[in-house]
Amino acid sequence: LRRGAFDLLPLTRTYVLESLADSIEREASVRESWLRALLASAADYRGPDYGWRDITRLLSVGPHLAVGYRWARDTGRLGDAMALARALLGYLDCAGRWDELLSCTEEVDSLARSTGRTDIVLDCAWYRAWVFGQRGRPELAEAAADQAAPLASAPDDRMQLLLVRAQTARRAGRFEECRSYATEALDLVPALTAGDADVARGNVVFELGKLARDQKDWDTAEHWFRETSRVFDSEAAASALEAGNRPDYDIERAFGVLGNLGLVEHRRGNPELAAAIFQRSLRFTRRHGSTSNLATQLIRLADALTDLGELEAAEEALAEGRPLAERLKLVDELDLCQRIGNEILSRRTQNT
Repeated sequence: LRRGAFDLLPLTRTYVLESLADSIEREASVRESWLRALLASAADYRGPDYGWRDITRLLSVGPHLAVGYRWARDTGRLGDAMALARALLGYLDCAGRWDELLSCTEEVDSLARSTGRTDIVLDCAWYRAWVFGQRGRPELAEAAADQAAPLASAPDDRMQLLLVRAQTARRAGRFEECRSYATEALDLVPALTAGDADVARGNVVFELGKLARDQKDWDTAEHWFRETSRVFDSEAAASALEAGNRPDYDIERAFGVLGNLGLVEHRRGNPELAAAIFQRSLRFTRRHGSTSNLATQLIRLADALTDLGELEAAEEALAEGRPLAERLKLVDELDLCQRIGNEILSRRTQNT
């Protein structure tokens, strides 16, 4: 293993490549077996998905998916390239390689349109909207949503479009517009199948919780986050993972809800409880979460620890979280980093 991925020693690699070059049939057989293995791995990851996805495994297999995608693309096997692309985009997202993700969505979008893969065109739009929203570029997030709108006719695609528009409006401070989109999304829930409807409603009420959070309405925010946790239950997810079982839903969503409950407690003036919640969420995020969620949780923990006067621990969390936020260009987290850094400096100055 090297950097978490399987590799060969140079001499072994040379021998294998020479052996394959000696037999066209052997090379073709090995190549097909390799591709089938990658396609089987990729099948578990379907675009932005709130069902269970093993992020730890995705981060391990992701570099191989990238190689497979490029090979299938370059050899004209576009169907296989598209099957690998869905998982590849998820890998780039979870690994926090957002600049590469944006470049990849542009290329994959073009290939998907040429092969009639509307579902992957929509995936690309959702990823672009997500990244641009986190980076404080609502106009680019809106442009991604506008490109997706003519293709989002199925109820679940329409639901995702409304959620993207609600998130973008909220981040731009257009709170009533956000609420209107969320309300429209709730009206679509009955059109979905039972399992999808529960998850969809959970996603919408989570957005309503974030809306109340951004409006500093802590009681309403807590209400909606508690409602979300009925679907994305962090305790149930933790118990399943500790027992070696597979949760029914993406645990990032569950621990994202938990982290938001921690933020509510902090803003209510309970930094000790907030820090305990963030630390619990971090324990699972480190093992099973994405880079962006890890950055957010670390920086929120640093904020709570600063208010508790635990400055060394706060600086440690900040030192880990800030570089991640800088690489991802997370505008809200970077603003918070600046405030935390100033507060720590102020407190240390007062103590000297």
